[in-house]
Amino acid sequence: PVTISGNTGVGQITFNTVSTGGDVTVSKYDSAPSNVSGVTGNVSAFRWIIEASSGLVFNTGDGYTLRFNLADIPNHGISELADGNNTSVQLYKRSTPGSGAFSGPYAMTYSRNGTAGNQADDYLTSVTITTGFSEFVFGSGTEPLPVELTSFTAKQTAGAVVLHWNTATEVNNYGFEVQKLKVKSEEIRVPGSEENWEVAGFVQGHGNSNSEKSYSYSDRQIDAATKYIYRLKQIDTDGKFDYSKEVEVTTGMPEKFELSQNYPNPFNPSTMIAYTVPKQANVTLEIFDITGNRISQPVNSLHAPGSYSVSVDFNKGMLSTGMYLYRMTATGEDGSLMYTAINKMILIK
Repeated sequence: PVTISGNTGVGQITFNTVSTGGDVTVSKYDSAPSNVSGVTGNVSAFRWIIEASSGLVFNTGDGYTLRFNLADIPNHGISELADGNNTSVQLYKRSTPGSGAFSGPYAMTYSRNGTAGNQADDYLTSVTITTGFSEFVFGSGTEPLPVELTSFTAKQTAGAVVLHWNTATEVNNYGFEVQKLKVKSEEIRVPGSEENWEVAGFVQGHGNSNSEKSYSYSDRQIDAATKYIYRLKQIDTDGKFDYSKEVEVTTGMPEKFELSQNYPNPFNPSTMIAYTVPKQANVTLEIFDITGNRISQPVNSLHAPGSYSVSVDFNKGMLSTGMYLYRMTATGEDGSLMYTAINKMILIK
């Protein structure tokens, strides 16, 4: 037996025949393989590349076994079993990392070291593998191996912060709760401390998928010159959840007047209208029906430079399904016209 040091998830490799001793390097990657051809069922959101040094000589035909420590694999999604039972999670390998189809599966048994309900000391042991080292990954037809988030970005646009993220695999994914934290410029943030995270919205997941899925969310409730930190709370259909890594964005002062498309559109009964003001101005926002009759004027005031948004509720009055217009007008202190724009929006009841 050779004990592996470090938080790799592989706790031990046992060789049947070693002619010359040497080093073994185990690298764990918190991402699924780019190509999962040959793997049946759900694919783990982590993988390993195991390499032997040039000095190590062992009889490949006699084989080796791998022991995976569950405590070193965050969010492994593997159910606790009785000691010695075969788990439905199986091991797959391919000779060239990142290329070609996986071979297998190789069965794994569950070993219990801890008390019931505690998997901190539990591990999985593979059957004897009689081929060389390479890239390894878990696959399962039943175990809910976790959702793998491959990217998560935040970018400011006119009147909003747009979040984009992708997943490579999903199992029992109910959806994503978008959370944000507003940080004052003079504030020193202490990670892990009690913080007032705000729920910005929710995006429905795809449930189960072995193909890449893309998501986006636009946060229009933002202030100018403010630092925001975002994270995703990924929720399974059984209520279990996990947090993504954080991304941050600092909103800048707008460079120009701009009236954004209302969101959502079409809508019922309310929608949000965002706009930017680069310099102090008197701003009005008016709503018209398609014949040009003004329905309301939700904004009519002096604005300092910044990004703004206003919620417009069409639940009041006897307004029917159809197209409506909204117009933004900005004037200087002397009454001179600085900006005007008109957009369309659609009410569906």
